[in-house]
Amino acid sequence: MQNGRREFIKTTGSAFALPAFASIAMSAQNDQAQSISSQAADQLLKEAVSKGDVPGVVGAVTTSAQTIYEGAFGERVLGGGVPMTMDTVMWLASMTKPIVGATAMQLVDQG
Repeated sequence: MQNGRREFIKTTGSAFALPAFASIAMSAQNDQAQSISSQAADQLLKEAVSKGDVPGVVGAVTTSAQTIYEGAFGERVLGGGVPMTMDTVMWLASMTKPIVGATAMQLVDQG
């Protein structure tokens, strides 16, 4: 079951990507740029955790061919001491509708 969930997340992850991750993915044209972009993504996510915006965060950038970036930072539960992992399952409740809606509108704008 866990492998199926991971594959589902990988194939649909772009719908939940931060706009900043889109620019990171687009700038990753070669190995050096991809390394720099991964560092920028790490910094963005670590900064969100250190500022206290979120107790923990998981991010991924994929193409149809490969995973460009994966990162997990912070804690699953604030003060719990259990770190976030790439397999951490989060409760999104009804947040999928506005996220998917905003992503769809961005894709329509891009043509």
